[in-house]
Amino acid sequence: MSIVVLFTIVFLVSFTLSIHAQLYQSNYGQYQDQGIPFRENSVTGNRPILREYDFIVIGAGAGGCVVANRLSEQPNWSVLLLEAGPDETLYTDIPGATELLQKTNYDWGYTSEPVKNGCLGYKNKRCPWPKGKGMGGSSTINALLYTRGVKEDYDTIAAQGNSGWAYKDVLPYFLKSENNSIPEYQNSPFSQKGNVHVERAPYRSPIVDMFIEAGVELGLQKDIDYTINQEYGGISRSQITTINGRRVSASKAYIHPAKDRQNLHVAIFSQVTRILIDPKTKKTLGVEFIKKGQIRTVYSKKEVILSSGPINSPQLLMLSGIGPKEHLKHHGIRVIQDLPVGQNLHEHYGLIGIITFY
Repeated sequence: MSIVVLFTIVFLVSFTLSIHAQLYQSNYGQYQDQGIPFRENSVTGNRPILREYDFIVIGAGAGGCVVANRLSEQPNWSVLLLEAGPDETLYTDIPGATELLQKTNYDWGYTSEPVKNGCLGYKNKRCPWPKGKGMGGSSTINALLYTRGVKEDYDTIAAQGNSGWAYKDVLPYFLKSENNSIPEYQNSPFSQKGNVHVERAPYRSPIVDMFIEAGVELGLQKDIDYTINQEYGGISRSQITTINGRRVSASKAYIHPAKDRQNLHVAIFSQVTRILIDPKTKKTLGVEFIKKGQIRTVYSKKEVILSSGPINSPQLLMLSGIGPKEHLKHHGIRVIQDLPVGQNLHEHYGLIGIITFY
């Protein structure tokens, strides 16, 4: 290899690395400017986790981020948000990285139990069951698709004795959370004042257009808004939770805007292992968690909010003594309350085809 060719290769590699470094610095600089001042984190100042807070929120997912934001709006209340996983990175911002983030440290890595008539392409008929681990929870690794739940589902929940859960009752909260920038949706029943930014993807796949036209030929209504027109079949491009092509997770939407509140403390890599409950009064006292390999305790003056998802939340309740009596005894856990926790979980199937969502 001639010296000229060698120097050319070295130059091209150096130039490429330089460009990547500049892009990384300019983008990561935004994270540093907007970054959350995590507690007991060497990058953000190593400020301590206090011994006591008014409220402790377990899990910085789609629910926990909202709760921590809303509680900390009251400046007299101290709030601690504990998250077992890491912070977001540039890679979690990329909409197309959804599949790549699964089975990484942003995913709990769960698999289903063997399924008789499903998961046929997987070993032992056990499907992967991605659940987000990190700031934003599953909103950091999901496919970004935005829709409201089916009206009949909410009305059924209310009809079973759960007042306040009818669709008419929850609709104001959809509107409160939503910032919909799609031009044709700028009027009611949509909102442009919420934290969660909703838009169409800035790119458009030709396959999507062909798929939509095929649906029209079959009699489906084109460009139906599936968030509100749920009674009639239709076909439309997806609404997604991005802004300027970057993912809007629950952490981006609710924790970043609140990061400068002095009464909101956030700790990552802090996995809660038990909720402390007085066995006599049944009052919640605080939580035990593991950080940097050490078991720690923090106490709550008011409440502990458990927001760790459909798998980890019941697991934590059972580890804390709330669950089926015989099951807890079998595992040597002191029973505080005999309740049917950790059962009857239902999950829907999903079919991934050759059609892109966007």
